[in-house]
Amino acid sequence: MPTDTRERILRALRHLLATGGTDAVTLEAVAAQAGVSKGGLLYHFPSKAALYAGLLDAVRDSVRREMAEATERSGAARGFLEYSEPTEDDEAGFFTSLIAAVRTGSSAEAGTGTETDGVGPGEQLVEIFREWEDPMRAAVPDPVQAEIIRLVGYGLYFGALAGLPPVPDTLLTQVFDRVLDEPS
Repeated sequence: MPTDTRERILRALRHLLATGGTDAVTLEAVAAQAGVSKGGLLYHFPSKAALYAGLLDAVRDSVRREMAEATERSGAARGFLEYSEPTEDDEAGFFTSLIAAVRTGSSAEAGTGTETDGVGPGEQLVEIFREWEDPMRAAVPDPVQAEIIRLVGYGLYFGALAGLPPVPDTLLTQVFDRVLDEPS
C-alpha cells in the first residue's frame, strides 16, 4: 500500500534526523533506512524539499492529534504545559535537527524552494507551534496569563531540546498549579 511506504519513508527521515542530524539525511540514506529504492522514494517525494514538506505535514498532524488528546485529558491550558515535555528519547534530537534544517536550509532543497499550499517550510514550522498553543489561548481568557503559560511551556520544550536537566515531577506539578492559578 503506497501510504505504508510513504509513512515508512517519513519514519526513516525522522530516525535519521534524530540520530544523525541533518548531515545524515541524503535521499540514498533515507531510502536505505526505509527499505525502498531511491526511485521508490522519489515516486513518493520527488525531491528532498518534498520529503521535508511531507515530514512537516506529518508533524503537524501529530501535534493536532496529541494536543487534542492532552486537551481532552487535562484541559487546554494544563494539556499545553504537559505536552511541552518531550516524552520520546529521540524527540529532542529529531526536533533540533528539523528546526535546523528548516531555519538554515541545511541543503538548498530542504529549506527553500518547495512550498506546501503556498507556505514555505519556515512558515509551516511556525504554524505547527501556533496550532500547539491556539487551544490554550482560546481557553485562557487573560492574555497575560496565556502568555505566561506559553512562555513556560516553550521554556520546558526548548530546554529539553537543549539538553537541560528536567524539572523534578513534584516541582513541575507545583509550577503548573501556580501558573494555572490552581491550588497545589
